[in-house]
Amino acid sequence: MSATRWPISAPCSSATSPWGLLAWCCRIFVAGHIVGAHVALWHAAAHLPWLAEGAFAKVRAAIPKPRLAHFARDEVDVLNDTAIALSLQLEALNSEVENQTRNLSKRMIEITQQRNFVTQILETAQAIILTQNQNNKILTVNFYGLTITGYTLLELRGQPFVALLAQEASIQSAQNYLAELVNGEMEHIEEECDLRCKNHDTLNIVWHHSRLAGQAKGDLMILSVGMDITARKKAELRLAWLANHDPLTRLYNRRHFTEELNDVIAAARRYHRTGALLFLDLDQFKYINDTSGHRAGDRVLQRLGELLPSILRAVDVVGRLGGDEFGVILNQATTDEAIQVTRKIITHISELEFSVGERIYKLSASIGIALFPEHGTNTEDLLAQADLAMYRVKESGRGGWHLLSREDQSQRLMHEHVFWKQKVERALRENRFLLYVQPILRIRDRTTSHYEVLLRMRGDDGEIIGPVQFIEVAEKTGLIHSIDRMVMSETIRYQALAREQGLWVTFTMNLSAHAFKNPDC
Repeated sequence: MSATRWPISAPCSSATSPWGLLAWCCRIFVAGHIVGAHVALWHAAAHLPWLAEGAFAKVRAAIPKPRLAHFARDEVDVLNDTAIALSLQLEALNSEVENQTRNLSKRMIEITQQRNFVTQILETAQAIILTQNQNNKILTVNFYGLTITGYTLLELRGQPFVALLAQEASIQSAQNYLAELVNGEMEHIEEECDLRCKNHDTLNIVWHHSRLAGQAKGDLMILSVGMDITARKKAELRLAWLANHDPLTRLYNRRHFTEELNDVIAAARRYHRTGALLFLDLDQFKYINDTSGHRAGDRVLQRLGELLPSILRAVDVVGRLGGDEFGVILNQATTDEAIQVTRKIITHISELEFSVGERIYKLSASIGIALFPEHGTNTEDLLAQADLAMYRVKESGRGGWHLLSREDQSQRLMHEHVFWKQKVERALRENRFLLYVQPILRIRDRTTSHYEVLLRMRGDDGEIIGPVQFIEVAEKTGLIHSIDRMVMSETIRYQALAREQGLWVTFTMNLSAHAFKNPDC
């Protein structure tokens, strides 16, 4: 700032007067004040750049306090006051800007975290997540959706959502409910439909479609989330299949076979039709298991499970009833047709050869035939009659078939068989068997050589029953093993008691031929 020269001349002679001297002093004061004001203005202006640097407190400390009273304040004081006020205002504004910036930064961090969270969900969620516009054109698809379908985002973007669906019915249904979402009639829809992948595989998908919140009607989007339930559906179908089928032969199991038989009998009764039930049992199947192992037996059953459906009609029903027993339902068949089919089955089975290692097995089967409604009008009676006819084949030598007739005594014999089987079981359970002994004499000297043990049964009325009535049934049902063990045990006990009393006796007993094959005897 350049100095201003002020012409101050020495006081003239007239200045010696009081008024002249005063005038001269005033001129000197004004000139000094003007110079001081210039210096003060320059000093205040030099501090103003600090405001731009944010040194507000430094500016206020550098500005001097007012030099004059309020009524004598000049432009320097006004400048200083203005600078102080400006520094305060700028400091407040700067603080507000910092607070706003801090809040904005915090909000930006929150937004970034939310965006990263959503992005992580889209990248890691095991679900198909896609968006559609109001025309149901695909806009975005997450990584899992692209991976599971085999498409790229470029291939899917702009394509109709329904183009991914596998079935025509699903396409029509999807178009209807997506239209309801677009029109605002629904906010959320859940639908199960199949999706066709790029490699033509089909996936079972449960879709959840929702209108995106906050979207205007003219510019809305639909969020579609698809959950892959293919594995679960396969497991459900597998469980449903296992509930009705035998896993080894893949034929119907006994439960479902019985249901099918009940339905066929009901239909035959309603429409006055006839049919037949075949009860098939493999001959000497236990021998295959014992000599070559159960795996070989399983292979035989699997081979039979393949053979039977191949030689029967589509309307006929085949099932595995248990072990090596199979059932066949001939729907709408006459007696002659049932016999013809039975002979066909026996012929095909007899032609089978099954080799295990060096062993070669020839198979045969015994088949019992029961007709409906002639031999029964319910499943229990028919199964019992067919089972009875099959046992008649077993008794006559196996490898054939038998059809019950009205004159057949098999039913009566079966009832007797069941009756005596129950009596033997009860006698064993309640100790109703009795042991008698009869002396065996030497003819030469008429002395007793030993005693033969005889078996008897006590009846319900106390009568004594001979072995002729129950031994055969016991042998056929396997109860003879328990009888043999009981006879041997009691005979040995009696002999021990006799010797304790000083009697040396010898007992002989009659055992069944099965006892020599039983390792427990």
